[in-house]
Amino acid sequence: MTGILKNRVISILSVLADKQAMKMGRRQASGVLRVMWIFPVMLAAMACDPQETPGAQVPASGSPSAPGVVGAIAGSDIALTDVEQALSLSLHDIDLQRYRLLRGTLEARLLEGLDTNGAKERVAEIYLQPPVPPRVDRVAGSERVRPKGEFPIEIGAFCNLESSHCLRLQKQLSHVLPLYAGLVQSYDRELVLPFHRYASQAAEASFCALEQGRYWQFRDLMFAGSGPPDQGRILTASRGAGLSEEQFTACMEKHVNRSKVRSDAELAREIGVNSVPAVFVNGLYAGSQPEPWHLVWLIELELKRLDLASPRMASADKLSVLPLQVTGLLYSATPGLGLAAIAPAGARQAAGFYREGDSLGGEVTVRRIARDRVEILNRGVAEWVGFDGPPELPTNDSGVVEPAEPEQVAALQYPHRGVPVTLDRTEVLVRMSDVAALEADLEPVPLTAGGYHLLRVATIAPGGLYELLGLEEGDVIVLVNEKPMHEGDKPLWNALQSADEVRLRVMRKGGLAHHLTYRFEN
Repeated sequence: MTGILKNRVISILSVLADKQAMKMGRRQASGVLRVMWIFPVMLAAMACDPQETPGAQVPASGSPSAPGVVGAIAGSDIALTDVEQALSLSLHDIDLQRYRLLRGTLEARLLEGLDTNGAKERVAEIYLQPPVPPRVDRVAGSERVRPKGEFPIEIGAFCNLESSHCLRLQKQLSHVLPLYAGLVQSYDRELVLPFHRYASQAAEASFCALEQGRYWQFRDLMFAGSGPPDQGRILTASRGAGLSEEQFTACMEKHVNRSKVRSDAELAREIGVNSVPAVFVNGLYAGSQPEPWHLVWLIELELKRLDLASPRMASADKLSVLPLQVTGLLYSATPGLGLAAIAPAGARQAAGFYREGDSLGGEVTVRRIARDRVEILNRGVAEWVGFDGPPELPTNDSGVVEPAEPEQVAALQYPHRGVPVTLDRTEVLVRMSDVAALEADLEPVPLTAGGYHLLRVATIAPGGLYELLGLEEGDVIVLVNEKPMHEGDKPLWNALQSADEVRLRVMRKGGLAHHLTYRFEN
């Protein structure tokens, strides 16, 4: 066994041992398991290497014809590089896992030297770099792209509508992509896995929506919903997306797009993708289930390669009035690799740890972690937060105090996690033309806010506004853009008419909170 393969095997077993130790929940168990797993493997690996084991005898007939040859058949040699090339994506996933383990341990040590509650050091530096990913050029070229046009950065993903990990990816992209407005285009490819019961018909339905030019509207509504993507949800989303029911039904019954689903699956098999989501940035493999910082890092790598300026790296000039305070930093000169401890200003609440691309709640995203501050994107505006927190009396040019809005503060305290659904504002206004009828479909419930009863959606009319919004019968609308919605105030109507983004927090059957986010085409 070569040293390269031996190191990879040991890395795999190390990861498995750490996962098992986490399940046992004891530090001692971790050390014991690592010895139990790794020690026999190291012995076996050394025993398999004739060059490293004293006294090992290899028959001349079993010798490779050249260095790096690991097999031969019918006179044809098989090189280690060929084997690794076939497994390049899987091996990179292993390298990434090893990097995460190393980084987690390193960050823990660095944070021990920082006082996130006000002692001596508040900034440390981190130099550890992620492994460089392989590039696969064949994944691009999908017709399922947004926005249309030519863009220097393309982020593509093999996904399906039944995967919870694909749902998580949509949420992450909704925070990362606004950091690179005008530079990034995203695209989809389908990969149905055997254990996903409904993913195949949902994939065919997506292609049927594509035929009517409503692919993304349909996908957004499907991801925003709850429960499996069965036939009922597919039909509801098709109506919400404004599809012709007759044309959509015919498309589904004839299975005219089954070959397209298989074509994506065949491409995945050829390049070595076997899980979802599998994400690529200009062909660079971001791994399975990448985090926001990883996408930021890869986008910045590509912008540098293309000699393009990154809008994220332009320094923010505006001091944020949000009640936030930086209490510690792990700074990295490499974009995407920093870590910041951020806490509510003036509160005793413990700091949370955030990376570039992470959401702080509402429309606030960590934009950049500098050496002496953290920059955020707040409702599309670049701002910065420092160690001293917000100014005591923020004022505008006229000297008028401008404190942070209560809704923004609430969004930081109770982060919103909805997958954005892109809607046509004109279509929304058409469907809410009769507000009185819409309010008649709401009924009070015993729960109250400010002395008023909250409202439940009692009826969902097919093709109506509530169906377009992805609401379900029995949903209790609790908050609209962090404002309570009840008998005394219904902020939903004004928000749908004029807000750039509308965020709903509803209580679904079973008492589960469900988040819905809407953005608008026009």
